[in-house]
Amino acid sequence: MNASSQESVFESTAKVFMTAYYVAKNNKPFTDFESLIDLQHANSADLGRVLHSKTVCVDIIEHVSSQMKKELLKKIIETKSKITVLADESTSVGHKSTLIVFLKASVDGDMEPIAFPLDLESMRSFAEEVEELQRSCSGAAEELLRNNTMVMRLRCMKDYKTF
Repeated sequence: MNASSQESVFESTAKVFMTAYYVAKNNKPFTDFESLIDLQHANSADLGRVLHSKTVCVDIIEHVSSQMKKELLKKIIETKSKITVLADESTSVGHKSTLIVFLKASVDGDMEPIAFPLDLESMRSFAEEVEELQRSCSGAAEELLRNNTMVMRLRCMKDYKTF
């Protein structure tokens, strides 16, 4: 593959990535991606012959967002920014408890703090946690069941990673 054809492939891939970014940035449904690709073809834009499905759009958005999150976290750590952590419990469509963790920080002192979702964790039920506690620290787990206090739960879980 010569340099000019590599450049052409790079440019068409960049256009596909920019289209996926547009879909994500404007909260458009992923199904719009294919229509936008068709529109660009109709306007004589060269987008190559691959990476045109809504599944690929999801993959591109996930990749770009994970890279952006890494860069953002790296800058927050480098600048030693003060952060705010917001955690909220929610229920998924499948009726499972989830915990979403948001982080709010100023990347540099000049801009307003930005908030972004850091992680989405599936939460186990209390019964599942107690079973795990019984396996890992049997005496304290029984006491937890008897007293059901947060102090006992934290004491038992000091080495148990829940999140």
